[in-house]
Amino acid sequence: AQRQVFNHHLFRFATITIPDQPQDSTLNVLLRVREHPQRSVEATVGLGREELLRGQVSWQNRNITGSGHRYGVSGRASFIEQRLSTDFLVPYVFNTRSSNVSSLFGQHKLEPSFELLRAGFNNSLIYQFDRTKTASASYEFSINEELSRNSDAALPDSVLNYNVSSLSLSGYYSEGLSREPRGWLIQPFIEISGTFSESTFTFQKALLDIRRYTHLTNHLVFATRINTGVIFYSEDERLPSNIRFFTGGTNSVRGWNRQELGPSRVRFDESGDFETYIPVGGRSMFTFNLELRQDLNEVIPNVGLAAFLDGGQIWRDLNTLEERPIQYGAGGGIRYQSPIGPVRVDIGYKLNPTDEDLNIYDGEDFGSAWSRIGIHFSIGQAF
Repeated sequence: AQRQVFNHHLFRFATITIPDQPQDSTLNVLLRVREHPQRSVEATVGLGREELLRGQVSWQNRNITGSGHRYGVSGRASFIEQRLSTDFLVPYVFNTRSSNVSSLFGQHKLEPSFELLRAGFNNSLIYQFDRTKTASASYEFSINEELSRNSDAALPDSVLNYNVSSLSLSGYYSEGLSREPRGWLIQPFIEISGTFSESTFTFQKALLDIRRYTHLTNHLVFATRINTGVIFYSEDERLPSNIRFFTGGTNSVRGWNRQELGPSRVRFDESGDFETYIPVGGRSMFTFNLELRQDLNEVIPNVGLAAFLDGGQIWRDLNTLEERPIQYGAGGGIRYQSPIGPVRVDIGYKLNPTDEDLNIYDGEDFGSAWSRIGIHFSIGQAF
C-alpha cells in the first residue's frame, strides 16, 4: 500500500506506521503523505560525446480540477534532436496499478544520413503488475518529412513525406530492485504499423533487449547485453531511414561513432570528390556487449574501471545475413561516481573494420590513425 501511494505523482513521499493499540480483531494504521507543489518547473543539462550539450525544461501542473490528473509541457534540445511535447496523465485508470498518458509532440532530428521533421500524438496505457514487471500498450500517429543528407541526390528522391500509424506493445522485467542493477533485465517490444490503414508503410517491427548483471565479488560486476531486432516488410521499396535500424556509438557498439556500424553509401562534395561514408541502416540488427566493471572504492573513492568487448551488425534484411559478418570493438574506460550518476569515459578499438569504417575509397585512404578508435564520454553506464 505504501508503494502504491508513493507511485502516485501527487506525493513526494508516503510512510505507514502502526501505532500502539489494543490487541483485538482490528488493526489501525497511520498513513502520512507529503504532496508535491501543485506547479513545478524542472531544468536539466547534460554533456556527451555524441549529443555534445543537451538540456531539458519541463513544467507540470498537478491535481487539475482536484481530479489528481497532471498536465505537463516539456522541451528538450541537443545537437542531434529537438523536441517539444505536452502530456496529460490520468493515474489509477482501472486500479492503482494502471495509468494512461496522452501526448502531442513535434520533433526535429539531424542524423548522419537524414534529417527528420515530424509531428503527431501518442496515447499509452501503462500497467504495473508488481515491482519487477511492467507492460504498456500505445498507439501513435505521426506526419513525417524526411530529407536525405546525400548532397548529390535529386528531387523528388531527396525529400520523403509519409505518415506512420502504429500500435506498440512493450514489456519490462527487472529482477533487481536496488539502484545498482542485479540479475536479469528483459525488455521486449513489438510495433505493428498500418493497422488502421492510415500509414504510408505497412510493416511489423520486433525488438528484444536482454541484460544480465552478475556480481562476481563485492566490487566486481560482469554485465552482459544482447539486443536484436527485425522489421518485416513485404514491399520492394526501401523503408524511410527513421524506421530502419542503426547501431554503433556510446551506448551500443563502442569503437564506432553514432550509427556508423553497418552498410553505408558514399557521399561526394560539390566538386564530385569523395567526402565520407553515410550509414543507410537496415531491417535486421544484432548487437552484444560484455563488460567487466571493477569498483576501486577501497583504493580511490568513487572511481571504477571497466573493460569491454562489443559486437554487432546491421543487415538489409534477413536474407543478407551472410553478406556482412559480425564486427567487434574492444577497449576500456574509467568511471567516476558523481552525485548525478557515473561519469564515463570509454576508448574503443575496431578489431575488424571495413574499408568504409576506415574511410578508404577506391583504394585510396582518406582516413587517419584515429579511424580505428572511438572515444566515448557520457553520464550513466553504457547499459
